[in-house]
Amino acid sequence: MVWASSLQIQKHGHSGDFNFITLLVDILPLYAINLDD
Repeated sequence: MVWASSLQIQKHGHSGDFNFITLLVDILPLYAINLDD
């Protein structure tokens, strides 16, 4: 996921709120996989 990698790189130059958004981006796909099961 190139877009996810770019978010992780950008978060270093942003506030803690951006870190939280990045965490959501990382976690949401896991929930989507669980729903598919």
